[in-house]
Amino acid sequence: MVDYAVTYGEFMYQAGTWSHPRRVVFKIEKPVNQFLFVYTFIVTTMESEPHKVIRFYCGRGKMENFIKEGKDGFDFAAVSSKSCSFSTIHDFKTVQQLPIQKGIL
Repeated sequence: MVDYAVTYGEFMYQAGTWSHPRRVVFKIEKPVNQFLFVYTFIVTTMESEPHKVIRFYCGRGKMENFIKEGKDGFDFAAVSSKSCSFSTIHDFKTVQQLPIQKGIL
């Protein structure tokens, strides 16, 4: 029994609504201790080798997921620049009002 296997390849494909055939690169992977294969197909105009195309698009997808997590999971969009500016100005005024002791810094 094979524990892990992966293969890359490419072929030309034309869907019914497409005006011309396009390049499709694929990755077929058999993960360790699993009976099912994982298939990845990407339609692309990139001319790199199939494994490089897959690596590029997977990296891009990972970064997009980080951005999505930041927007949805941490709600970065809820922080307005006005409240940040006010907070910064307020903090600055508070710091200015603190008594400064000589010789601390």
